[in-house]
Amino acid sequence: MSRMRRPRVARALLGVALLTGGAGATFLCLERAMREKGGLAPTLRRSFHAAWRGGEEVRVTFPEPVDLRPGPRVFERSGPRMDVVGIVRQVLPGEVIMELSPGTASRAGPGTTFTLVHGAGTAAWIASRLLTRERAEEILADWQRESALWEDAFATEIEPLARDAVSDGIRILLETLPQVASARSARWQALFDGPGRRILSERIEPVLAQEVWPLVRERATPEVESLGRELWSRLPIWTMGIRWLWQTLPGTRQTLVEETWRQFLAESALPAVEARLPRWGEIFQATIEDLLARPRVRQAIERAAVEILQEPEFSAILRESAAELAGRVGETLDRHYRAPEAQAALRRFADRVQPSINAALNRLLLDREGTGINPDLAWVLRDQFLRKDRTWVLIEPDPAGPPARSFRGRVFDE
Repeated sequence: MSRMRRPRVARALLGVALLTGGAGATFLCLERAMREKGGLAPTLRRSFHAAWRGGEEVRVTFPEPVDLRPGPRVFERSGPRMDVVGIVRQVLPGEVIMELSPGTASRAGPGTTFTLVHGAGTAAWIASRLLTRERAEEILADWQRESALWEDAFATEIEPLARDAVSDGIRILLETLPQVASARSARWQALFDGPGRRILSERIEPVLAQEVWPLVRERATPEVESLGRELWSRLPIWTMGIRWLWQTLPGTRQTLVEETWRQFLAESALPAVEARLPRWGEIFQATIEDLLARPRVRQAIERAAVEILQEPEFSAILRESAAELAGRVGETLDRHYRAPEAQAALRRFADRVQPSINAALNRLLLDREGTGINPDLAWVLRDQFLRKDRTWVLIEPDPAGPPARSFRGRVFDE
C-alpha cells in the first residue's frame, strides 16, 4: 500500500471505529431498559402493540394522489404509546381501503380523522420524535428546578478554571498577534502595494470623489465654519502682536508669543472643540448611515472586499496566521485543561450534575414508568435500523355518532 493511501485507510478505520463506538454507546444507554425484556427486537415490538386480528374495512379518500402501497400500518396514539389498530389493504384510484380492528372501527364516527404520514428519517425528524414539545417542557421544568445546583457547581468548579484559561489565552493571543503580523509584514505590504492599490483605485476612489466627499463637505462645512468664527473671535491678536514686539526688545523673554498661544489653545480652542464633539459624532454617524444606504457605495465596498478576499495571497496569509495563532492559544488552553487541579474540578462538577443529566436521559430514552424503552425512541430505531414504518397512517377516532365506513384523509410529511 502506498504512503498516500495509508492516511486515507487510517481515517476510514477511525471513522468506522467512531461510528461503532457511537452506536455502542446508544445501545448501552438502552441496556437497562431492555435487560429483562429479551433484547432489542422484542422491546421494539412491545412498543407497537398489535391490538387486532382481522377487522372491518373502511374507505379513505385523500384530496390528492398519494404515494402509497398496500402494507403500511394504521396507528392510534394511546398515551405515550402507539398501538397498531389496522393496516392498508388496497390502494385504488381516488381512495385507500384500510382494515381496522373491531374495537377501533366501532369508535370511528363521522368525525374520525386519518392522516397519512411520510417519515423523513432526517436528523430534524429524529429530533422532533425524541424531543417532543411535552418532553421538552418536562426537561425544561427539571432544568429550572436544578438550575441553582448547576449554577453553583459551575461557579465553584468551572468558572475559576475558565477564567484563568481564557485570561491566559487572551494574553498569549495579544502577545503572538504582533509577532505573527510582523513576520508577514513584507507579504502584507506587497499585497496592498499590488492588488490592494489597484482595487482601491478602481473601486473606492471613484466613489470617494463622487459620493463621499461631496456629502462630507455638505454636512461638515456649517460646523467647521461656525467653529472657525468662534476661534477667530477668541484669538488674542492684539495681545500676541504686542507681546511679539515686546519680546524683540533686548533683555525680554523670547517665549511670550508661544506662551500666549498655548494659553489660547488650553483655555479657548480645545474647550470649543470638545463642546462640539457630540454634534460632530452625530454628523459622522448620520453621514455613514447615509453613505451605506446608497447602493453605489455599498456595492463598491462589497466588490472591493470580495476582490481582496479572492486574492490567493490574502487567503494564504490569513490561513497561516490563523493556524499559528490557534496553535499557540490551543497549547495554552490544553495545558490548563490537563492540569491535575482542572481534572479534579471537572470530576467534582460531573459528580454534582450527573443526577440531573441521568434524569434528562431517562426522559429521552425510557417510558414514563422508567421500565421500558421510550416509544418514540423505538419508532426512531425501527426507522433507522429496521427500516420499518417509514410510511404509516395515524387515526384519531371520534366516537360521536354511529360508526362510519367512508372518510376523508389528509397527508402530512414529517
